[in-house]
Amino acid sequence: MFPARRRKRGFNQARDIAESLSKALSIPVGSDVVRRVHKVQAQRGLSREARLANLSGVFKVCGAVPERVAIVDDVVTTGATVRILASVLREAGAEEIQVWALARTPG
Repeated sequence: MFPARRRKRGFNQARDIAESLSKALSIPVGSDVVRRVHKVQAQRGLSREARLANLSGVFKVCGAVPERVAIVDDVVTTGATVRILASVLREAGAEEIQVWALARTPG
């Protein structure tokens, strides 16, 4: 989540979920490994193709990427965010990437 959005909202639901899973499963959270480098238009209401274009170049690897990674999200709609994020992580050396989400919208 972009920092300005986090401040406005007051919380980051995906990070909260990741931290709860970290405690329950005794696995580390690498929330500082990848950062959003610029603000993008809200994804709500965009088509899958528009979401992919909207996210192009938005993520930057800022730390060592482990071989095995789980991307944690609250809701996966089109999969555009996790697809772009997984691509960046794979380019940085991740070999196994899983997506853990609480919900998946239909379609």
